[in-house]
Amino acid sequence: MGKIHNLQGKRFGKWLVLEEIPSDMYQDTRWKVRCDCGKETTITGRSLIYFKSTHCGCERTKKLTKHPMQQGIPGGKNFKDETGKVYGKLTVIRPTRQNAKKEWYWECKCSCGETTEVRGSHLRSGTIVSCGCVLKEFRQNQNKTHGLTYTPEYVRARNRKRERKEAILDKNWTGVMEHQLRTLFQQCVLCGMTEKEHQEKFGQSLHVDHVHPLKDGNGLNYGSATILCQPCNAKKSAKTLDQLDEKDRNRIMVTADLFDLLYNKNRTIEV
Repeated sequence: MGKIHNLQGKRFGKWLVLEEIPSDMYQDTRWKVRCDCGKETTITGRSLIYFKSTHCGCERTKKLTKHPMQQGIPGGKNFKDETGKVYGKLTVIRPTRQNAKKEWYWECKCSCGETTEVRGSHLRSGTIVSCGCVLKEFRQNQNKTHGLTYTPEYVRARNRKRERKEAILDKNWTGVMEHQLRTLFQQCVLCGMTEKEHQEKFGQSLHVDHVHPLKDGNGLNYGSATILCQPCNAKKSAKTLDQLDEKDRNRIMVTADLFDLLYNKNRTIEV
Protein backbone atom coordinates (compact mmCIF):
# COMPACT_ATOMS: atom_id res chain seq x y z
CA MET A 1 0.00 0.00 0.00
CA GLY A 2 1.31 3.45 -0.89
CA LYS A 3 1.77 6.42 1.34
CA ILE A 4 -1.41 7.69 2.99
CA HIS A 5 -2.11 11.35 2.21
CA ASN A 6 -4.19 13.50 4.48
CA LEU A 7 -7.02 14.61 2.23
CA GLN A 8 -9.36 15.99 4.89
CA GLY A 9 -10.78 19.41 3.93
CA LYS A 10 -9.47 19.23 0.38
CA ARG A 11 -11.51 19.53 -2.81
CA PHE A 12 -11.50 17.23 -5.81
CA GLY A 13 -13.89 18.44 -8.46
CA LYS A 14 -17.22 18.83 -6.67
CA TRP A 15 -16.15 16.56 -3.80
CA LEU A 16 -15.27 18.03 -0.40
CA VAL A 17 -13.38 15.51 1.78
CA LEU A 18 -14.90 15.37 5.28
CA GLU A 19 -13.00 12.67 7.13
CA GLU A 20 -11.08 9.41 6.79
CA ILE A 21 -12.95 6.15 7.15
CA PRO A 22 -11.03 3.48 9.10
CA SER A 23 -10.18 0.52 6.90
CA ASP A 24 -8.01 -2.60 6.83
CA MET A 25 -4.32 -1.95 6.23
CA TYR A 26 -4.41 -3.99 3.06
CA GLN A 27 -7.26 -1.95 1.56
CA ASP A 28 -7.18 1.45 -0.10
CA THR A 29 -7.88 4.29 2.28
CA ARG A 30 -11.48 5.45 2.02
CA TRP A 31 -12.76 8.94 2.73
CA LYS A 32 -16.15 10.34 3.55
CA VAL A 33 -16.97 13.05 0.97
CA ARG A 34 -19.81 15.46 0.25
CA CYS A 35 -20.81 16.63 -3.24
CA ASP A 36 -21.78 20.25 -3.85
CA CYS A 37 -25.32 19.01 -4.47
CA GLY A 38 -25.41 17.78 -0.83
CA LYS A 39 -25.08 14.06 -1.38
CA GLU A 40 -22.58 12.24 0.93
CA THR A 41 -20.75 8.97 0.20
CA THR A 42 -17.43 7.22 0.68
CA ILE A 43 -14.73 6.96 -1.98
CA THR A 44 -11.14 5.72 -2.15
CA GLY A 45 -8.26 8.16 -1.91
CA ARG A 46 -6.88 6.82 -5.20
CA SER A 47 -10.09 7.80 -7.03
CA LEU A 48 -9.88 11.30 -5.56
CA ILE A 49 -6.17 11.91 -6.18
CA TYR A 50 -6.26 10.71 -9.78
CA PHE A 51 -9.62 12.45 -10.41
CA LYS A 52 -11.32 9.22 -11.36
CA SER A 53 -14.37 10.64 -9.61
CA THR A 54 -15.22 14.32 -9.40
CA HIS A 55 -18.94 14.30 -8.50
CA CYS A 56 -21.72 12.03 -7.37
CA GLY A 57 -23.30 11.82 -10.83
CA CYS A 58 -25.36 14.99 -10.57
CA GLU A 59 -23.50 16.55 -13.52
CA ARG A 60 -24.54 13.65 -15.73
CA THR A 61 -28.13 13.97 -14.56
CA LYS A 62 -28.02 17.72 -15.20
CA LYS A 63 -26.83 17.17 -18.76
CA LEU A 64 -29.58 14.64 -19.36
CA THR A 65 -32.26 17.03 -18.14
CA LYS A 66 -30.97 19.60 -20.61
CA HIS A 67 -31.08 17.08 -23.45
CA PRO A 68 -33.86 17.79 -25.96
CA MET A 69 -35.40 14.34 -25.41
CA GLN A 70 -35.97 15.20 -21.72
CA GLN A 71 -37.83 18.36 -22.77
CA GLY A 72 -40.17 16.50 -25.09
CA ILE A 73 -38.25 17.59 -28.19
CA PRO A 74 -36.17 14.99 -30.04
CA GLY A 75 -32.53 15.73 -30.66
CA GLY A 76 -29.97 14.46 -33.08
CA LYS A 77 -27.56 15.79 -35.66
CA ASN A 78 -30.11 15.94 -38.50
CA PHE A 79 -33.14 16.80 -36.38
CA LYS A 80 -35.22 19.78 -37.57
CA ASP A 81 -37.66 21.17 -35.04
CA GLU A 82 -40.97 21.89 -36.79
CA THR A 83 -42.98 22.77 -33.68
CA GLY A 84 -45.27 25.75 -34.27
CA LYS A 85 -44.56 26.00 -37.98
CA VAL A 86 -47.42 26.22 -40.51
CA TYR A 87 -47.49 24.23 -43.75
CA GLY A 88 -50.56 24.89 -45.88
CA LYS A 89 -53.53 24.28 -43.58
CA LEU A 90 -51.44 22.35 -41.03
CA THR A 91 -49.96 23.73 -37.82
CA VAL A 92 -47.27 21.50 -36.30
CA ILE A 93 -47.95 20.62 -32.64
CA ARG A 94 -45.32 18.09 -31.53
CA PRO A 95 -43.14 15.18 -32.68
CA THR A 96 -44.67 11.72 -32.25
CA ARG A 97 -42.35 8.95 -33.44
CA GLN A 98 -39.52 7.86 -35.73
CA ASN A 99 -39.69 5.25 -38.47
CA ALA A 100 -37.02 2.68 -39.32
CA LYS A 101 -35.17 5.29 -41.40
CA LYS A 102 -34.97 7.67 -38.41
CA GLU A 103 -37.47 10.07 -40.01
CA TRP A 104 -39.65 11.99 -37.59
CA TYR A 105 -43.44 12.13 -37.72
CA TRP A 106 -45.33 15.15 -36.38
CA GLU A 107 -48.77 15.65 -34.92
CA CYS A 108 -50.43 18.49 -36.83
CA LYS A 109 -53.70 20.35 -36.46
CA CYS A 110 -55.55 21.25 -39.65
CA SER A 111 -57.45 24.53 -39.99
CA CYS A 112 -60.64 22.46 -40.35
CA GLY A 113 -60.15 21.26 -36.75
CA GLU A 114 -58.92 17.72 -37.42
CA THR A 115 -55.54 16.39 -36.25
CA THR A 116 -53.28 14.16 -38.30
CA GLU A 117 -49.78 12.65 -38.25
CA VAL A 118 -47.42 13.69 -41.05
CA ARG A 119 -43.81 12.85 -41.86
CA GLY A 120 -41.48 15.85 -41.59
CA SER A 121 -40.15 15.50 -45.14
CA HIS A 122 -43.70 15.55 -46.51
CA LEU A 123 -44.39 18.79 -44.64
CA ARG A 124 -41.26 20.52 -45.91
CA SER A 125 -41.72 19.39 -49.53
CA GLY A 126 -45.40 20.43 -49.62
CA THR A 127 -46.54 16.88 -50.44
CA ILE A 128 -49.13 17.06 -47.65
CA VAL A 129 -50.80 20.39 -46.83
CA SER A 130 -53.95 19.29 -44.98
CA CYS A 131 -55.55 16.42 -43.10
CA GLY A 132 -57.18 15.34 -46.37
CA CYS A 133 -59.97 17.93 -46.39
CA VAL A 134 -58.50 19.77 -49.40
CA LEU A 135 -58.63 16.65 -51.61
CA LYS A 136 -62.10 15.78 -50.32
CA GLU A 137 -63.37 19.28 -51.09
CA PHE A 138 -61.79 19.17 -54.56
CA ARG A 139 -63.49 15.87 -55.37
CA GLN A 140 -66.84 17.20 -54.19
CA ASN A 141 -66.53 20.38 -56.25
CA GLN A 142 -64.78 19.11 -59.38
CA ASN A 143 -68.10 18.88 -61.25
CA LYS A 144 -69.37 22.27 -60.03
CA THR A 145 -68.97 25.47 -62.02
CA HIS A 146 -69.00 27.83 -58.98
CA GLY A 147 -71.35 30.34 -60.58
CA LEU A 148 -69.66 30.33 -64.00
CA THR A 149 -72.37 28.32 -65.78
CA TYR A 150 -73.58 31.14 -68.00
CA THR A 151 -70.25 32.81 -68.68
CA PRO A 152 -68.87 32.75 -72.26
CA GLU A 153 -65.83 30.78 -71.10
CA TYR A 154 -67.96 28.03 -69.57
CA VAL A 155 -70.27 27.88 -72.61
CA ARG A 156 -67.28 27.48 -74.94
CA ALA A 157 -65.80 24.76 -72.74
CA ARG A 158 -69.13 22.93 -72.59
CA ASN A 159 -69.54 23.13 -76.38
CA ARG A 160 -66.02 21.81 -76.95
CA LYS A 161 -66.74 18.89 -74.65
CA ARG A 162 -69.97 18.13 -76.51
CA GLU A 163 -68.23 18.36 -79.89
CA ARG A 164 -65.64 15.83 -78.79
CA LYS A 165 -68.38 13.43 -77.71
CA GLU A 166 -70.30 13.91 -80.94
CA ALA A 167 -67.18 13.19 -83.00
CA ILE A 168 -66.88 9.82 -81.29
CA LEU A 169 -70.51 8.78 -80.78
CA ASP A 170 -72.00 10.20 -84.00
CA LYS A 171 -69.34 8.70 -86.29
CA ASN A 172 -71.98 6.54 -88.04
CA TRP A 173 -74.22 9.53 -88.79
CA THR A 174 -73.86 10.68 -92.41
CA GLY A 175 -75.09 13.58 -94.52
CA VAL A 176 -77.35 11.16 -96.44
CA MET A 177 -79.01 10.05 -93.19
CA GLU A 178 -79.60 13.67 -92.14
CA HIS A 179 -81.11 14.47 -95.58
CA GLN A 180 -83.43 11.48 -95.23
CA LEU A 181 -84.51 12.57 -91.74
CA ARG A 182 -85.20 16.17 -92.79
CA THR A 183 -87.11 14.95 -95.87
CA LEU A 184 -89.31 12.73 -93.68
CA PHE A 185 -89.93 15.34 -90.96
CA GLN A 186 -90.12 18.93 -92.19
CA GLN A 187 -91.46 20.26 -88.91
CA CYS A 188 -90.84 19.77 -85.18
CA VAL A 189 -92.26 16.39 -84.15
CA LEU A 190 -93.50 17.85 -80.82
CA CYS A 191 -94.96 21.30 -81.53
CA GLY A 192 -95.26 21.27 -85.33
CA MET A 193 -93.11 24.40 -86.00
CA THR A 194 -92.10 24.32 -89.67
CA GLU A 195 -88.65 24.81 -91.12
CA LYS A 196 -89.65 28.21 -92.55
CA GLU A 197 -91.07 29.44 -89.24
CA HIS A 198 -87.98 28.26 -87.41
CA GLN A 199 -85.68 30.03 -89.86
CA GLU A 200 -87.61 33.28 -89.50
CA LYS A 201 -87.71 33.14 -85.70
CA PHE A 202 -84.28 31.70 -84.82
CA GLY A 203 -82.28 32.14 -88.02
CA GLN A 204 -81.33 28.47 -88.25
CA SER A 205 -82.68 25.09 -89.35
CA LEU A 206 -84.64 22.70 -87.14
CA HIS A 207 -82.40 20.64 -84.86
CA VAL A 208 -81.45 17.02 -85.40
CA ASP A 209 -81.67 15.66 -81.87
CA HIS A 210 -80.65 12.49 -80.08
CA VAL A 211 -83.60 10.37 -78.96
CA HIS A 212 -81.46 9.00 -76.14
CA PRO A 213 -79.10 11.46 -74.34
CA LEU A 214 -75.62 11.97 -75.76
CA LYS A 215 -74.23 12.21 -72.20
CA ASP A 216 -75.20 8.57 -71.63
CA GLY A 217 -73.09 7.45 -74.59
CA ASN A 218 -75.77 7.39 -77.30
CA GLY A 219 -75.06 8.55 -80.86
CA LEU A 220 -77.22 9.42 -83.86
CA ASN A 221 -78.41 6.59 -86.05
CA TYR A 222 -81.54 5.09 -87.57
CA GLY A 223 -84.14 4.83 -84.81
CA SER A 224 -82.21 7.17 -82.49
CA ALA A 225 -82.64 10.55 -84.23
CA THR A 226 -85.52 13.00 -84.44
CA ILE A 227 -86.31 16.59 -85.49
CA LEU A 228 -87.04 19.27 -82.88
CA CYS A 229 -87.30 23.05 -82.81
CA GLN A 230 -85.02 25.06 -80.54
CA PRO A 231 -87.55 25.49 -77.65
CA CYS A 232 -88.55 21.81 -77.69
CA ASN A 233 -84.93 20.73 -77.87
CA ALA A 234 -84.12 22.91 -74.86
CA LYS A 235 -87.15 21.51 -73.04
CA LYS A 236 -86.08 17.92 -73.73
CA SER A 237 -82.42 18.73 -72.94
CA ALA A 238 -80.56 15.64 -71.73
CA LYS A 239 -83.64 13.87 -70.34
CA THR A 240 -84.21 10.20 -70.99
CA LEU A 241 -87.49 9.05 -72.54
CA ASP A 242 -88.73 7.90 -69.13
CA GLN A 243 -88.33 11.45 -67.80
CA LEU A 244 -90.53 13.01 -70.52
CA ASP A 245 -94.29 13.51 -70.53
CA GLU A 246 -96.11 10.52 -71.94
CA LYS A 247 -97.38 12.55 -74.91
CA ASP A 248 -93.89 13.82 -75.86
CA ARG A 249 -92.31 10.43 -75.23
CA ASN A 250 -94.77 8.66 -77.55
CA ARG A 251 -94.31 11.19 -80.38
CA ILE A 252 -90.54 10.96 -80.27
CA MET A 253 -90.56 7.15 -80.12
CA VAL A 254 -93.06 6.81 -83.00
CA THR A 255 -91.21 9.21 -85.32
CA ALA A 256 -87.82 7.64 -84.52
CA ASP A 257 -89.21 4.15 -85.28
CA LEU A 258 -90.77 5.41 -88.51
CA PHE A 259 -87.42 6.84 -89.66
CA ASP A 260 -85.78 3.51 -88.85
CA LEU A 261 -88.47 1.54 -90.65
CA LEU A 262 -88.39 3.58 -93.86
CA TYR A 263 -84.66 4.08 -94.38
CA ASN A 264 -82.73 1.40 -92.48
CA LYS A 265 -82.08 -1.31 -95.06
CA ASN A 266 -80.55 -3.57 -92.43
CA ARG A 267 -83.71 -3.64 -90.33
CA THR A 268 -85.61 -6.91 -90.28
CA ILE A 269 -89.38 -6.77 -89.86
CA GLU A 270 -90.98 -9.49 -87.83
CA VAL A 271 -94.29 -10.79 -89.17
